[in-house]
Amino acid sequence: MNKERMLKIKEEIKELIEEALDIVKFEGSPHTYQQAKAYWYPQILMVLDKEHDYLGGSMCTMEDTIKEIWGNQEEEAHPHKRTKHQKRLKIQQKK
Repeated sequence: MNKERMLKIKEEIKELIEEALDIVKFEGSPHTYQQAKAYWYPQILMVLDKEHDYLGGSMCTMEDTIKEIWGNQEEEAHPHKRTKHQKRLKIQQKK
């Protein structure tokens, strides 16, 4: 339940940020719109997930946090479903 809510919140933030950028585009000057599109708009998108067209990203996105919380529960319940990378990390952590 909470995982689905977190995913929905992430999508709602994306929708709201698009709406905010549209408002700036229609109410502000072209310069103000370009500044918003170049600075705060991509910054917000890049912290939500990796689904964007910008170079770079966040060290820890909202989606990463969601996977960290609920992905671990799934992994612990079904250890045979771990990826090779996850298994390697588990082995390294034990050393």
